[in-house]
Amino acid sequence: MPTAEGFYSFTENRYIYQYRDHLGNARISFAKNSEGVLEVTDTNNYYPFGLNHIEGMLSSSNFGGYYSYKYNGKELQETGMYDYGARFYMPDIGRWGVVDPKGAEFPGWSPYSYSLNNPIRFIDPDGMAPNDIVFINNRGVEVHRIKSDTQFKTYIQESTNASNNPAQSTAGWKSVPMPNIIQHRPQSNEDVSGATYQENDYQIAARTGYFNQAKNSGQLNLVTEGGNPIPTEATKGIPDLDPTLVKAVTIQESNAGTTGITDIMQANVPGDWSKMKSSYQLTKGEKTSETNSLYAGTRVLATKGFKGGVSVDSKTGKATYKFQGWAKAVEAYNGGGTAGYQKSVLQMQQESKKPKPSDY
Repeated sequence: MPTAEGFYSFTENRYIYQYRDHLGNARISFAKNSEGVLEVTDTNNYYPFGLNHIEGMLSSSNFGGYYSYKYNGKELQETGMYDYGARFYMPDIGRWGVVDPKGAEFPGWSPYSYSLNNPIRFIDPDGMAPNDIVFINNRGVEVHRIKSDTQFKTYIQESTNASNNPAQSTAGWKSVPMPNIIQHRPQSNEDVSGATYQENDYQIAARTGYFNQAKNSGQLNLVTEGGNPIPTEATKGIPDLDPTLVKAVTIQESNAGTTGITDIMQANVPGDWSKMKSSYQLTKGEKTSETNSLYAGTRVLATKGFKGGVSVDSKTGKATYKFQGWAKAVEAYNGGGTAGYQKSVLQMQQESKKPKPSDY
């Protein structure tokens, strides 16, 4: 019987735990023996396309038992193929046994190829198509999408020379974390877990990913609320921004755009205009798209995180900048206009849940 961490074996009357890697491959199975001593019951190391190179292909498969669930967590058959549901996979040659049911969506690839010939980065959860992959360039434009009903991921440009045709090559693109599913908006007592609240998740993931990428590479340009530049040394010390926190802000500010508001972070509200916003590609009074709202809003949020952390030495005149944390940034983002704003946003972030296909 499968469990969250492995299996329960009724025949052995014990729990079997499994360590799985980032692709869902079962690497080590372990349990306590009758004397209560921990023992390793199965070990698997794989070539990239799934062939097991420990003691041969079928050494410890124990067909019909938990030992059979190996590469991508799929069940190994007596034939040496893996059962993915829609079709069977042959790890010894890295190919499917039959053509891709969704092959028309991948004109640049063989209908027998597995995971676009890149099993280190992609998996194909059900044998129908690889992960739902959305490629968004650094201008916030979706340039390619591979549709699937199983998993949802966002990719951003990792380098300036990233492939301009992700359908044929994913060189220079990297996966960034998707936001969690927010369950409840405390201030209005609303259920916000429905599919309509996830429509901006790809853009949130991309814009947050680009923010963190720019920060970590020393290319994030932030200013104070008065419009003065914040040194790179200070911005590089900011902790990575969580896309779920950004999503919580959009739900707090605009119900995630479900009411038709495109400025989902309310970054360009005319009555709240300040000099710093022109530094973040905003024009006062101009309608703001979802991607531009996220670009500017994440930077405004970071600027707010320096509130109370800027000091000037009275003797030397040198300014120092200390980021006060994302929780403080959230508190300052609202400016005190809404009671309980910070508590509401942080509660949404903390009570969020990992997304499932059914959430979309």
